[in-house]
Amino acid sequence: MNKKLGISVGIVVIVAILAGFFLGQMTARIEPAVKGGIAGAIVSFVFLYFLHDRNFRREKRRELVEKKLEKLYSPLHFNIEIIKASVGESKLGYKKKTNEESSRMKTFLDQLIEQNSYLASKELQQLLPKMHGVGFSNLTEEDVEKITELVEKGYNELLREYNKFLNE
Repeated sequence: MNKKLGISVGIVVIVAILAGFFLGQMTARIEPAVKGGIAGAIVSFVFLYFLHDRNFRREKRRELVEKKLEKLYSPLHFNIEIIKASVGESKLGYKKKTNEESSRMKTFLDQLIEQNSYLASKELQQLLPKMHGVGFSNLTEEDVEKITELVEKGYNELLREYNKFLNE
C-alpha cells in the first residue's frame, strides 16, 4: 500500500469513528459509536480498495508503455530518423551493398527484434520476422513502408500516452 493510500485510509477511519462516537454521545449509548466506526471502516475499505486497484492498473500500464518505448519503439524510431537524415527518406531500407556501418545497424536490429519483438503491436509482430536475419534482403517496398508506418504510429501513440501519465 503506498503512503498516500495509507494516510487516506487512516483519515477516513478516524473520521468514521469520531462520527460514530458523537452519534453515540447524542444518544448516550456506545453502541451507535461502534456501529458507525465499523460501517465507516467498511465503506472506506471498499472505496479505497477500488481506488487502489485503479491506481495499480494505471501504474502497470505506465510501466508497460515505458518499457515498449524504451526497449522497442524508441530505438526503431531513432533508426528511422537516422536514415531520414542520411538518405532523405523515411524508409528502413539500407544499401544492398554491405559496409561496416550498415552491418552494425543490421546486427543491432536483429538483436532488438530477438529480444523485444513481444512488445510490438500485433501487426508489427507479423512484419518484424521479415526484417530479421537474411530475410531482410527480401523485404518489399510495401513491407518497408508498412513497418515504417507502424513504428511511427506506435511510437507517437505511446509517447502521447506516456506524456499523459507524466502530466497527471
